[in-house]
Amino acid sequence: MVPSLAPAKSTAPASSLFNKWHVALILVALLLVSLLGYKIISAQADRADARFAAAQAAAAASDKQNAAIQQQIVQRLSELASENQRLEGQVFTLATAINKRDTALTVQTSTVPKLTPTELGNQWGAVAAEPSPQVDATGNFVVPVPLAQKSVVALMTVPVLQADKRDLQSEVTAKTSIISNDASALSSEKQVHLSDNATCKADKQALTAQVDKVKKDARRGKIRSFLYGVGV
Repeated sequence: MVPSLAPAKSTAPASSLFNKWHVALILVALLLVSLLGYKIISAQADRADARFAAAQAAAAASDKQNAAIQQQIVQRLSELASENQRLEGQVFTLATAINKRDTALTVQTSTVPKLTPTELGNQWGAVAAEPSPQVDATGNFVVPVPLAQKSVVALMTVPVLQADKRDLQSEVTAKTSIISNDASALSSEKQVHLSDNATCKADKQALTAQVDKVKKDARRGKIRSFLYGVGV
């Protein structure tokens, strides 16, 4: 009997072929889901990069503005320090002049009780720029009217000058206290200025670290998504 040459019919059931197409569609769907997830994570990372770039630009602008402000503050502190030093010099000069005149007056007046009537009369006339008074037989002075007038005016002026002196000395003391307070204020202002700089620097470092963490997390998620897609 001659064997038949017709091809043999496939014995695979139709359901097996359906299952293969079903698995293929599932794999394609999983691949599309992985790609979609990758796109989503990439978009998130791109937005994080954009925010980081914007934050960098804002930080650069803030640094530039802060540098200008710091320069103005430093210049103002220098001006205040110079003004304070100038005022301190004026007060010192004034106080020195007052003390010098007081010392000279103390030396001059201390010799008056030791003078003889004639010596006292001569000094009296010299101080008043008037002829000296005469000394009578009893040892008293015969005072010319101009000398007497000048003497009375001088005696009336003394209390006023003494009051002016007290006020001036009080002003010197007050100025000295102000200078001391200003110096302390300048020192405190410098410390606050340095503290502000340190705080701003720390805040900027913290913000930079936070942004860097967000970027790294986004990229890590991007890599995970990619590996997951490759695995599928």
